[in-house]
Amino acid sequence: VIYGTKNHNSDQVEIAKKISSNFYVINDKYFKFLSYLVQPRNSIFFCMWPNNIKYLNLLDYNLVIYDYMDELKILEPSMKSLTDEHQRMMKAADVICISAMKLKNKIPNSYKNKSIMIPNAVSEEFINKLSKTSTTPHEIEMYKYKKIIGYYGALSEWVDFKLLQSIAESWKDNLIVLIGPISKNVEGKVARLKKLNNNMLFLSAKDQFDLIPYLKKFDIC
Repeated sequence: VIYGTKNHNSDQVEIAKKISSNFYVINDKYFKFLSYLVQPRNSIFFCMWPNNIKYLNLLDYNLVIYDYMDELKILEPSMKSLTDEHQRMMKAADVICISAMKLKNKIPNSYKNKSIMIPNAVSEEFINKLSKTSTTPHEIEMYKYKKIIGYYGALSEWVDFKLLQSIAESWKDNLIVLIGPISKNVEGKVARLKKLNNNMLFLSAKDQFDLIPYLKKFDIC
């Protein structure tokens, strides 16, 4: 697997980086050189965003899989360009993966025969570890007598910060725990939440299985 990233700084990859024996991360600026490394007949191009359409002319591939994973209106950039790229991506794709029935219903009938429903899921290993974990993370140990409203995931422009502020004000006796990376474009909003509310706790991103002790202590997730 060769994963192309635009987040060069956070992924700490200047050109390419080996993660494991069969997994590499590459700076997307160097996509055009992949055809020298991978034979087209062995290449499956898996696209997760409509604007990945621009890479199709840079790569030689055998198969295109388009993951239509979310509503276009929450993605970037403008809705007009996204809609056009989305239509072109559906046409170019050999297989279209859809994460929800609501999205499947939006696919034109002419493309439905090459679409497949794959809802978001969680691994059996994660579920099994849930029942075996009983420890309380040290960051929330002192709050164990409070009800906890928890969230883990990225904090970016799609988060409703007004809603978070309203929750913090409405349930002052409860603790709100948010775990995950904070995008630069919302750092100011996060700083304001911290300043206004002493019942909000922001924690850095955790590995998947390290999230389980927090999840177990959440009353609402």
